[in-house]
Amino acid sequence: MKSALEGNGQGWSYFVSQNVAGEPGAVYYVSTLQPSLTAFDSAPDLPKILGEEAFVKWQKGAADYVLTSETMMLRFVPELSNAPEEVAKISPEFWRPKPMTAGKKAAETAKAGQ
Repeated sequence: MKSALEGNGQGWSYFVSQNVAGEPGAVYYVSTLQPSLTAFDSAPDLPKILGEEAFVKWQKGAADYVLTSETMMLRFVPELSNAPEEVAKISPEFWRPKPMTAGKKAAETAKAGQ
């Protein structure tokens, strides 16, 4: 499936991770980031990408080995990740850190290594 999606996945990126503790059995998470729900209308067509024979094999494997499946649609909310100004004023060095600049010695070392 991985090679089929990489070769003809229409530019979609997938993130696959496995839970190693706290869940019974093997738990895998497959995620994709899209700009809107409309993007899912153009999702890659799995039977077309895999081919009929491979798709039937994939369906059988899923039926034999997948106990449950769950779909969640989530949205990132920047307001929840960035502190409001009244909170940031309490500790600005934490909430609004100044960008770090390379030290003079580190910059010279980097140039010497080139």
